[in-house]
Amino acid sequence: KSKKHSKEEKGLKRKRHAESSQPSLSPEISKKPRTTIASTKKQAQAQNGEPKTPFHLMKTSLYLSVSPRYSFWPEETFGHLISNPDPSLRPTSEQAARMLSFTPINGLRKDHLDPLLMSYYEPLDGVVIAYDNIRFESDKARIAAESPFAHVWITVDFLVWKPKKGDVLQGWVNLQSASHVGLLVENTWNVSIPKEKIPESWSYHELEEGMEGMEGVEYGNAEIDAGGWMDANGEYVDGLLKFQVESVQAIGHIFSMEGSLLNTE
Repeated sequence: KSKKHSKEEKGLKRKRHAESSQPSLSPEISKKPRTTIASTKKQAQAQNGEPKTPFHLMKTSLYLSVSPRYSFWPEETFGHLISNPDPSLRPTSEQAARMLSFTPINGLRKDHLDPLLMSYYEPLDGVVIAYDNIRFESDKARIAAESPFAHVWITVDFLVWKPKKGDVLQGWVNLQSASHVGLLVENTWNVSIPKEKIPESWSYHELEEGMEGMEGVEYGNAEIDAGGWMDANGEYVDGLLKFQVESVQAIGHIFSMEGSLLNTE
């Protein structure tokens, strides 16, 4: 072989060796959240025979990016300005507070965690109600390739609302029609009770004579559509009802439930 080819082969070998010795960044970036469920006081009560709760405290590890705007410690960067002995050069208290707000933690809150609030988050299989206790798993961040974003592992405590099939919950009657009863749970989530999941002893009654034109008017806590349901005692259904969760559906950030009034004990 010619000297030229020998040099090219040696160069390729050195290049392959260098590439194989470099750590791979993509597997770290694509890591999925690591989640554990911590028992809450209400969950412990449920294990003792008391009603279950759909609220769960979940400790989760997330691999997130930190934008350049928040990739520094403002105390170190702006400290000399904030503590400047010359009042004319010192920022106002509002300006100083804004400077000190550009922390990595606040960046993670604004860019990643706040958008999760009151929406369905698939890795946790529930609706994120709140989060707390953010902590870094390492004092170092990783920058992948030419991206200006730093990447870090953090651990966060989430309060998640995640009802399951078979759970018995309560909801306020807010809609009635011949095909279903609508309930509102925790003043937030809608539940539909289809006709086949309503007790056979209940009966639906159209608007009484003289009530024409009242469609859409509230009757008690429920909105009159074309009438209302009457229970076995001859009383109109209203107020707070127990129901059993039959199915839970989540499409994107939209969360809905279907329930039953047949087995609520």
